Amino acid sequence: MAEAQKKISKSTMQVNISGRVTDVQQITGTNGSFYVTQIVIPAADVYQKPQRVQVNSDYPFAKSDEDVNILANVNPRWHNSKGNWYFSCTLWKD
Repeated sequence: MAEAQKKISKSTMQVNISGRVTDVQQITGTNGSFYVTQIVIPAADVYQKPQRVQVNSDYPFAKSDEDVNILANVNPRWHNSKGNWYFSCTLWKD
């Protein structure tokens, strides 16, 4: 009975991101504010384009033109827009 009463914890996938910060913005909404940091990940070779990712956080963890190596949580979610369902993931740094 005790096992049935335990809360099921959501498992979190994490990803390691290494790259250079290009921009840091503070976003203010109805639930408070957070920071969005844009990072460019170098391309594997000259024939590929560099990847760009955005990492959300409660505080700024780097400045523009700074190299970073961070661990971010991947938060998946489904959302409905005009009757169509979409799947997306956001990256959050603790």
